[in-house]
Amino acid sequence: MKDFLINFFFRLLEKLPLDFLRVLGKITGKILILLNGKIYKYTLINLNLTHQHLPKDKLKDIANKAVINSAINFFEMPLIWNQDKKWLLEKLNKVNGNENLSAAFTKKNGVIVIIPHLGSWEFFGKYTSLNFPMTSMYQPPKLSNLDPLIKRGRESSGASLVPTNKTGIKKILKALKSNELVAILPDQVPKEGSGIYSNFFGIPAYTMNLVHNLLIKTSCEIIIGYAVRDNKGFNIFYENANENIKNLDKEKSIDTMNIELEKIINKYKEQYEWSYKRFKKQPIGRKNPYKNC
Repeated sequence: MKDFLINFFFRLLEKLPLDFLRVLGKITGKILILLNGKIYKYTLINLNLTHQHLPKDKLKDIANKAVINSAINFFEMPLIWNQDKKWLLEKLNKVNGNENLSAAFTKKNGVIVIIPHLGSWEFFGKYTSLNFPMTSMYQPPKLSNLDPLIKRGRESSGASLVPTNKTGIKKILKALKSNELVAILPDQVPKEGSGIYSNFFGIPAYTMNLVHNLLIKTSCEIIIGYAVRDNKGFNIFYENANENIKNLDKEKSIDTMNIELEKIINKYKEQYEWSYKRFKKQPIGRKNPYKNC
């Protein structure tokens, strides 16, 4: 019954107008703040850890806006999954840096676009896969009824979803060697043995080494991509990464990746997903900051 109701709820959301869903998101976000739930607590913890130089009232303001944006993002997702090219283009205000992505393909080594959990990564992926063959790793949701809904939505523009295992990595390598696009969200905690500790806003964060490993094997290009929302719709960005991200030294490469992500997040702090437990895995001797929540 729970799966059925959630599936019904998502299918209802996909039929509602974007402006209305954003109003629902704002209301829901404000309720989450008033209830002082885990999403809000995790957001405050992360911002206090990573932005200790900012005054408390400023941090609280960013946290409030970030929670509201997280709620908006939740309500927008089903709608975006269900839309066609015409709708995407109507909601797209501007593409910034398209020439960067086009130039990367001229190297003929494939392109990895690293996408922070900022703004609407669903809109970014949906739009980008309209124009370039794109392969992304995908882990099915815990609610199995949502799996076909999510897969259908993400693949409807031409994206190819592959599992988060060795089979998926083989398909990603094949895509890169065919000079195609691979999308990776790098700011999530990887499995044990699949990453190293690298500072993220000055805090040790267990960070995936997948991007570096693929770079070593393919000499591919790296683009940082994201979509931020505004009152009218969305703006897409394709930015070149610092060349040091291609450093053969794993630590230098991954440190550079995190620094590049920080630069973008600093521009749009209020649209970053600060509620994710990014620092739950810590080096020996450092505490899990979310333990008592």
